[in-house]
Amino acid sequence: MAKKQHISETPATAWLKAHGVPFTEHPYEYLERGGAQHSA
Repeated sequence: MAKKQHISETPATAWLKAHGVPFTEHPYEYLERGGAQHSA
């Protein structure tokens, strides 16, 4: 069974959840020194 990817909660996402605002989370793999080329 695949492990669910952890998504960190920020003050902004906590506020959205508390106020029932719909939003989507977009997880990404952290790559140290990956830079813009990795994230694009």
